[in-house]
Amino acid sequence: MQARAAGLWAAVGLATSWLLAGCIVHDAPAPSSPATPPPRATEPVPFTEAKQFLAAARVAFDAERWADAVADAQGVIRAVGARERAAPDLAIAAWELEGRARLRQAEYQAAYAAFDREHLLLEQIERGRSEQGAEALQLAGMALGRSNDLARAELVLGKALTLRQEIGAQPVSIARNWNELANISVAASRFAQARDRVAEGMQLLKPGVEEDDGVVFPLQITLAESFRYERNLNAALLPFGTAVEAAARHEPAMNRREVEALERLAATLAELGSDAESVRTLQRALSAADAVPAFDATRLELVVALVFAYGKTGEQARASELLARYQVVTRTLRVGEHAFENGILESRVPLHALMPSMPQPPPPQPPRGTPTKSGTISDASRVVAGMRKGFRECYQVGLNNDPQLHGTVRLTLRVDQPGTVGTVSAEAIGLPEDVVDCVASAAGAGQFAAPDGGSAVIQVPVTFVKQ
Repeated sequence: MQARAAGLWAAVGLATSWLLAGCIVHDAPAPSSPATPPPRATEPVPFTEAKQFLAAARVAFDAERWADAVADAQGVIRAVGARERAAPDLAIAAWELEGRARLRQAEYQAAYAAFDREHLLLEQIERGRSEQGAEALQLAGMALGRSNDLARAELVLGKALTLRQEIGAQPVSIARNWNELANISVAASRFAQARDRVAEGMQLLKPGVEEDDGVVFPLQITLAESFRYERNLNAALLPFGTAVEAAARHEPAMNRREVEALERLAATLAELGSDAESVRTLQRALSAADAVPAFDATRLELVVALVFAYGKTGEQARASELLARYQVVTRTLRVGEHAFENGILESRVPLHALMPSMPQPPPPQPPRGTPTKSGTISDASRVVAGMRKGFRECYQVGLNNDPQLHGTVRLTLRVDQPGTVGTVSAEAIGLPEDVVDCVASAAGAGQFAAPDGGSAVIQVPVTFVKQ
């Protein structure tokens, strides 16, 4: 059950069972808010300080600096202190920001606590029976679901849905609520119920309207995943296609979602053995990703997936042309030999695992080509977090030569007994070879706990951003 729940919510890009959350590395430690911002004489000092922290938290959240967003949101709460009811909007915004940032960091229990505190404050000021109160409940339920507390998640999400129906909330909001309940059903293996809940949400929407299509998309993804978890891959193709269409109707606003749905569709086609159709779908996804300059990490995923797809169909020339066009650096470090090689290790993960938005289908029937993972690593997240300093130093070396340098590298680490890294495979876009080698070396120096039962493979996507 836990594997299914973890895989399901990997589908919305928040976590995966074996793909670690990526690092976003800046050229210098991201600045946080000052501990004691200068007061303004026109208003009480605590509220002035709280507003400054809240502004900083919003900037950090928009820049995907989740830890900074959490720290600054907590700064708001400290500044307001026991006077929450005197400045409720500040405190409510801070609790919600903290909860959303913690969701991105897969800190689900802490996220639930933040959303629960937000809802409690809304009730204290008699704003609990509102859309804002329903949204706080929904977010709390989502956090519980992602922590595999499915029974409590369903209870809280049910309360949010009932509240929205009673206050006459917008149909789009009610439909979003139905989608979250459908996710719980999938995680609990109640697939028929999940599809009924998707149908309840869909009947409230008008496909073609951008706001409505923004909810049609996740509903259709959930519907498709309900079939995938049942291993009815053919039935998943239509809702994945419908999700693609919903996003494609609103380019460029929904480009990211279009790419995500195309990735899932391509992976499903590959599992069905429809290699040519999978390649065409990946090519369309890459074309959509090219329209958005900030999609370096997504482009890298798609290029690498296409390279392996071309290799599978014997089109080596097309693979080489693609790598050259996107200036992708592919390097392999054999740690014990201190030797680098050009190219990617043969023992790669399958297409659906190259894409962080794709869930790992649950047992007992894994898809063809699922990577063997004979062991797990208890301290993987902690060790990878400790690599960031080395990654930043590598990036600084690159910035010394190119002040505008930015890019993404995806590392695949094979960890052997007794926790040493045997090989590091790296694919990078936007970065020179010396920076890629430096990052691979920093990862190769990691010392993990011994994998339980054997070796293990983990992936670490790293994005370098110029501040």
